[in-house]
Parts: sequence; C-alpha cells; structure tokens
Amino acid sequence: AYPPVSNLGKVQFAFYCPGGEDELLGDLGPAGRRAAVADRATLAASGESDRAAAARLAKAHGVPSGLRFSLFARVRLARLESSADPAEACRATLFRLYAFVVLLQVDRAAAEGDARGGPDESAEAAVAAFLAADQPELVAELFRALRYERAGVPKEVVEACLRALAALAGDRARAASTLAAMRGGGHPAILAALVSSTARRLIEAPRAPVGEALTAANLPKLELDAINADADAPVPIADALVALLSTLVTTHGGCLFLRDVSLLPALLPLLRNRNPRHVHVVSHAVHVLEIFMDYASQAAAAFRDLGGMQIVVQRLKHEAEDALAEHAATHGPQVEPSAAAPSESEGARGASEASAASPPSASPPSPSSPPEKPAPTYLVSSTRRVLLKALMRALALTNFSPGTNNVKVAGLEDGSLCAALNLVFRNPRLFGAGVFSLAANLLCDVMNHEPTCYPELEKQEVPQTFLAAWEGPDPGPSPSADALCCLPNALGALCLSPLGLARVKKSGALDALVAAFTSRAYQRAMHGETAGAIGGNIDELLRHVPDLQPAGVRFAIDVLRRLLEVGGMDPGPPDPEPWPDRAPSAAGDAEAAAAPRET
Repeated sequence: AYPPVSNLGKVQFAFYCPGGEDELLGDLGPAGRRAAVADRATLAASGESDRAAAARLAKAHGVPSGLRFSLFARVRLARLESSADPAEACRATLFRLYAFVVLLQVDRAAAEGDARGGPDESAEAAVAAFLAADQPELVAELFRALRYERAGVPKEVVEACLRALAALAGDRARAASTLAAMRGGGHPAILAALVSSTARRLIEAPRAPVGEALTAANLPKLELDAINADADAPVPIADALVALLSTLVTTHGGCLFLRDVSLLPALLPLLRNRNPRHVHVVSHAVHVLEIFMDYASQAAAAFRDLGGMQIVVQRLKHEAEDALAEHAATHGPQVEPSAAAPSESEGARGASEASAASPPSASPPSPSSPPEKPAPTYLVSSTRRVLLKALMRALALTNFSPGTNNVKVAGLEDGSLCAALNLVFRNPRLFGAGVFSLAANLLCDVMNHEPTCYPELEKQEVPQTFLAAWEGPDPGPSPSADALCCLPNALGALCLSPLGLARVKKSGALDALVAAFTSRAYQRAMHGETAGAIGGNIDELLRHVPDLQPAGVRFAIDVLRRLLEVGGMDPGPPDPEPWPDRAPSAAGDAEAAAAPRET
C-alpha cells in the first residue's frame, strides 16, 4: 500500500512518554501520556539537515533518547519522499529495502525481549506482526523491479531487490510462501533473463592482462584503473544474484524454482569468463551448479549434454595457469624443492644415502656464518584456490559419480586434464594442501573409473609428477591431514595398472609418511583421527596390493626406528640386506620395461 499523496513529506510519529529525566531534555513530564509529532518537512527549502530537524522536533515534543533514531529515520524518509529528484526516491527505496533485510536477519526473539517494557514496545510489536505475515505482494513488487531492470531501474535498487529476495527465501518462517509466490506470475522467466543478461555483462566486461602479459603491456595506471572500474561495474548485481541462487539451491522448493529458471544454460557461459576481477563470482556460480547437480541427477546429465565437463576441464587448466602467472608477477618465481623431476629426486636420494654412509667431516661449519633461512613460500590467491576446488568437485560429481560408468573421462584425450593436474603436482606448496589433495583424489577417480587409461597418463607424465612431489627432502605440500590421507589412496589407484605398480615400487613416495609420524612439523596435522585414517588407508593399500607389502613393512620399521632415535634410545644397526623392491634403479627400470603393456 502506497502512502496518500497528501502525506508525502509529512513526519508522522506518535509515542507514549516514559516519564522521568532525560540527559538532554530534562524532565519529560508524567509517564503514560501520548505524544504525537506531525510536521510538514520543509527541509529542502530551508536547507536544514535531517539531523538538525530531528533534534528540533525531539526538543519541541519531548522525544526520549531511545526513540530519537526512529524519529530521525522518519524525518529522513519524509524529506526523500517529498523531493522531486529521482535519485532521492531511489535512496528512500534503498533505505526501506535494506532495513527490511536487516529485520529478517536479526534475532527477533532477543529483540522483542529487549524491547518489552520499553518506550518502543508498541513499535516492536507492529514490526513483529508485519514480519509474521506472508508478503506475496512484496515478492511481486520485487520481481517487478527486476523486470524493468533494462528499462532504467537503478542498479543499486536491483541489487537491493535481489538481497531482499534472498533474505525472504532464507527465512524459515516464510520460505514456503515466498517460494510459492516466486514460482508464479512469470517470475522464473524474469530471473532467467536477469541471469543471462548478468552473465553476458560479465563476459563482455574489459579484462586487464595477468602476469607477464601485464608487465609486458606496461599500461598507465589511469588506463589500468579505468579497465578495472569497467570490469567491476556488473559485479555488485552479480554478487547479489549468486547470493540469491545460493540461498535457493539449498532447499527443495528452491531447486524446483531453479529448474523452472533453466539455470544450467544460463550459468554455463559464465564458466568461460577468465576476468581476474570476476573470479569470486565464477567460484560462487560453480558452487551453485555443483549443489544443483547433486540434487537432481537429470541436471548432471543435462550438464554433460551441454558440454559442461569440457568447459570445466578447460577452465581448470586455464585457472591453474592464471594462478601461477599471477603468483609469479606478485611474488616472483619460486622453486619447489619437492617438485623436482623423478630422475633428480632419485639422484638426490642417492646422494643423501651416500653422504649418510660416509664419515662426518672433521671441519665443522664456522659459527660466524649462520645458516641461511629458506625463502618464505606464498600460496596463490585464495579466490583462485577456491575456484580450483569448486571446479574439481564439479568435475568429480559429473564425471565419476554413481551412474556414470559409460561416461568418458573429460579432457583426457586432448591432454587438458593432465596438464592441469601436472601444474598442481609440480607446485604443491604454491597451491596448498587443499587443492593438492583434491587433485590427487581426482587422479584416483580417473584410475578407478577407467584403469586402462594409465598409458595415457604415463605419456603425459602425471604419475611421475605426482610421485616426484612426495620425494626429496621436503616432500608434498604443507603439512595437512587431507594431503597425508590422500597419498595411500592415490598409490593404490596407480597400482591398478601393472605399469603403475612398477612405477610406485620404483619410487620412494611412501617414505614421505615417515616424516609425518616422526616430525614435529606434522604435529598439528596428526591430531585427532588423522593417524588412524592414514593407518587404515595404508592397511587397505597393502591388502589390495601384496607387492607393496615389503615396502609397507620397511615403512613401519623406519617409523619405529625413528621414534626410538627421537626418544634417545639406540635403534640398533640397520638391516644390511636390501629389500626386494628397493633394488638399484637399473633393476627398477628393467622391471618397468618388463611389465606387460596395456592396450
């Protein structure tokens, strides 16, 4: 209901005087008397500010301090409504919409308890009654504003309408009635058009270069700021839109509404947007698609039919490249000690064994030259890591979930998936343990889904890169429970192929867990159930791959010997006989060459 034209610009405020003394007004008079403030706002003509007008009215009518903000809000809205400037009416609309969003998100029970017995108890009761009633007319008006978004409705109002819809849909007390109102009146078509137009604006926005390209372009600062400002222009509406979609996708009724919206074709083009200013929007969109496809298996099938898996794999590869380029431009190139080539890792391991066998040098290092501290390793940006995780989860859901046995592995033939995995495995400390463990789980899914694809993985050097990441003096990513638990599972998946089994037996990746059980750096990562989970994974690995049992026994003995050394006890002489699977590298190469080839 709209206010009468005669009431526009008029301050209407009534209250019951609480009595007593006020710090600014003094004696407020007897308690219980009803006071009313009714004043025509002439603020625009007189030039009086909203705060000054509210102070004048409060002094004239004895408004207590607890109600002065409410009076100030009435004065401000009265001035905005009486103004002939459309921008002032837009501000009034924004104030009302965001106030409604705040009211929906506060703890109303606590607010009612605080207001009980106070001077604004009647106002709080009116607000509670308003919030308890269904608001289908409000939903229709909000969608009406979204409908005329192309006709000139300010983008700030469109954003506020989307926030208000998200708050209504997220409120449990009114979610059912809100979703029922949203599914009627042509509202799904309005939201579908808004999603498509917003995705198109994000894709068409100018994009600044990234990494070395940015350095080579040598753009002036003003031009770069202008490009970023144009790229940021559609972001507020996009953030509000994905917030609404994230709220809707968590409920059954919301997923039904999104099915009417045709969400997949509308959001899929957004995955091709590589603008660095829009990475967080794309990650939220991928998360929405992941939940929506997890809810409906038909949506996952439609996603595959639309070519979504190929788009996800290509974006995964490009995102890893852009993350490394951005990191190199920000922090400079950094060398990963744990990502050396397999031959280099074996050479380093042989050199360390030889140095351990040789007698110690007689000349200790000079005390005047302290050891150099290693350079700090910075992770790639958190927004890109979040997007990488979302892309890998979405790919695993659509390609390797139950019921997808006949679906081919996306990105395997053209090498895009292998290139993305290699980038992560070569830079475990830059991408972090979360991205590394998801990439290792994705490798496990590929091998379990199609074990005969190992020759293609071997050709692209994916197993070699993964195993090399766990070799060397500082193996794997930063200490993390997820990264440690994924190692035995990945080794078991690689051992599904005879070539992979030979490669795993030749490597020393399992020895990386010795440091996990005996090093102080892994103390926080090994808290809780991590040690039991790793032990269970190793037990399952050795039961399914009997050829790795000698290596497993050696691993257990190495852990016990190291624990004895840490405890100050003598572990005894090492076993002089080498284990069968730790023969010289020439024997390992001969074993790998003698393994039967897969077709």
